[in-house]
Amino acid sequence: MEAIIYPRSPREQMAGWMHLPRYVDKIRLHLAEKLHPDYQPNFGKGFDEWWLKAVGV
Repeated sequence: MEAIIYPRSPREQMAGWMHLPRYVDKIRLHLAEKLHPDYQPNFGKGFDEWWLKAVGV
């Protein structure tokens, strides 16, 4: 059984941006096909989508 790898806390910062490290973790896990099934249905949706729009991406 593989250990579950969780993305970082949404409170962590990268280059002054909150949530960015978490989203980067989700992308990396998704590309490696290791994103936990609980995260997959909403990947890129919900808060992720809102955050991307808010920062202009």
